[in-house]
Amino acid sequence: MIAAAAFSDEVLDNAAVIRLVKAGLGSDVVILKVEQSPAQFDVSTSALVDLKTAGVPDSVIKAMLLKAPQPPQIAPPPPKPATDSIPCAKVKYYTLGTNGWDWVPSSLCVSSSNLSVDEENIPLDRVVAHCVAKTSLFIGDTEQEWWFTDGKETRKFRGKEEIIKSISDAVIHNHSASKHGSCNGRPIRALFDHR
Repeated sequence: MIAAAAFSDEVLDNAAVIRLVKAGLGSDVVILKVEQSPAQFDVSTSALVDLKTAGVPDSVIKAMLLKAPQPPQIAPPPPKPATDSIPCAKVKYYTLGTNGWDWVPSSLCVSSSNLSVDEENIPLDRVVAHCVAKTSLFIGDTEQEWWFTDGKETRKFRGKEEIIKSISDAVIHNHSASKHGSCNGRPIRALFDHR
């Protein structure tokens, strides 16, 4: 019983394989031992050279290489599920606050069917027009404004140029019937003039 327990706790290593080979055991016996025993082999280049120098046959070294744990394969990240939405963007929203009209931090999301402004959902089919405007004439200003109207009310947002472009592109993709362009263009601007 004790011998069996000692045998089951034995972990084969490079030194044990060298001892088996030096004891005169045949390659097939040593390979069987390698295949059936728990093992922790050093299969680095220098360790392989040491095994060969010690007279371990290539077939035994091959069995050791096959038994050695392989480095974990890094699985590629799972593909992102197809989606018709973009991540929510942090923008500034021109709205009436406690101190009057001002640009306030807000969250703006575009999905396949809605525009979400903070916790308010607006169906995309209510968006009559949307447009992009420069915030200033200064070179290097990377912010833009994005406006949209439902024909009655105009809402204005401000953010980095790439964020504004992604919002505008998402609305174009998900609601191509809405008019869009530059806020300075006369045909688009006319859609924002409310009586």
